[in-house]
Amino acid sequence: MFNLRYICFNARIYVWGSLNEKLHANGVDIVYLSNELRYLWWEYYPFKSLSSSFNPRNLVVLKLYNGNVEQLWNEDKYQDLRNLREIDVSFCKNLRKIPNLLGAVNLKRINCIGCTSLVELPCLNDLASLESLQLFGCVNLRKIPDLFGAINLKIFNCGGCTSLVELPCLCHSTFLKDISLQDCPKLKKFRHMSSNIPKLESVRRLGVPNCKALESLPELPPYMLFLEAEGCASLERVEFTDHNLNQFDSLDDDANKQVFLSFFDCFGLSQDSIKNIQTNAMLQIRYLAQRLIRAGRYQRKSNLDSIFYCFPGNEISTNEFEHLSQNSSLNLKIALNGRSGSRFLAFAICLVPDLTQCPILSGLEFNCKYQLTAASGEEFRSEFMFLYRHGNDLHYTIDHVFIPFGEDMIVKDNDYEAASFDFNIHMRHGREKFEVNVKKCGVHVFYVDAESFVVSAATEIINFSYIGGEKGKGGAKRWKYFDFL
Repeated sequence: MFNLRYICFNARIYVWGSLNEKLHANGVDIVYLSNELRYLWWEYYPFKSLSSSFNPRNLVVLKLYNGNVEQLWNEDKYQDLRNLREIDVSFCKNLRKIPNLLGAVNLKRINCIGCTSLVELPCLNDLASLESLQLFGCVNLRKIPDLFGAINLKIFNCGGCTSLVELPCLCHSTFLKDISLQDCPKLKKFRHMSSNIPKLESVRRLGVPNCKALESLPELPPYMLFLEAEGCASLERVEFTDHNLNQFDSLDDDANKQVFLSFFDCFGLSQDSIKNIQTNAMLQIRYLAQRLIRAGRYQRKSNLDSIFYCFPGNEISTNEFEHLSQNSSLNLKIALNGRSGSRFLAFAICLVPDLTQCPILSGLEFNCKYQLTAASGEEFRSEFMFLYRHGNDLHYTIDHVFIPFGEDMIVKDNDYEAASFDFNIHMRHGREKFEVNVKKCGVHVFYVDAESFVVSAATEIINFSYIGGEKGKGGAKRWKYFDFL
């Protein structure tokens, strides 16, 4: 097999009805590999290294998932790696280092998830094509080399690197979209995001939970899809760049959007930061409502588009939510439509539950039932449900404010003049479920032009024109959940 170019060996084979996940070497120390090899995918690779005679000059993809490998190829001589595009050595728990990658100018992905013995990475400066660096769970890795040359890096994941003491500068990586730094307790110098990652305008997902030393998150893009900062006890400052709705226009309107920004137990947040978070939540809701109405995606069963914000506090902003209540129900008047055209109603809700007396919980279940009434007596009923599940049990020591939103909170206005809301929240702990008291609730009504999709205040005189929508009585019951590890 001197000219063998392709190996794909899935070692998860069934023997006598049971799963056998390992290929035994049967006394063989190494296996010959052809120098013509382009693609090597060998799960549970049983040997400690690749063949010493193997030259990876033609290798494009290397996948040794869950292998027994301790080293890859021979570093005593120069290796031509210009064809290499991907390295995946995930869960190779005996691997201590990645070999020299000089010359791997076309390498796009390095995946070392769960390499618990990995203590050293090679120089990565020449990897201009690198798009993804996955190091999650490399618990013995103390340092990541500079990435100045990785100008096309999009995914950077060093979550769970519990020994990591210093981050590389990512100032040249202007295309970053996904950053995960969760559970890196030894990042003592990581106080300000801008010191390592000064340009965040392209970032859509940022995970920094339990970064105890983190003090500020400045210049966040307002259109972020995911930001988890749970347990950042020192976090004081959170700022978003210019809250301009036009910045959302460049996003893909056809793709579903699930927005999740959580600041659980960030009890050091300043009042200005909390205000910034609330303002950005309302901006996201406004944009999503316009987008869903434009696409005709509202009051539907799929409910693939949703928003969830959480931050410490027990006050609902009167600037953002004009209708307030000190309990779990709320009634409001809907502003009259002064013209003959059509419009849509989108309801943003805000809740403050009493969680301080709750035991450790693993999930929260939000339920909003609302009814709209027209002057003719016509009624519309709907129900919005949102289930937030978390991978780790949480214990709330302070009050938190929640702002959930989904497709079921948008309806076509059939000359409704009043609305009533009833909120229920339940906590989950294992298989048990407990009702939680709702201390405060708030509602804001967005009035959206059915033709131009412009959002207007209740006091403005608006010219609407009809483009269609659901009529008559109706109802919907939706579930939405997030699962985060």
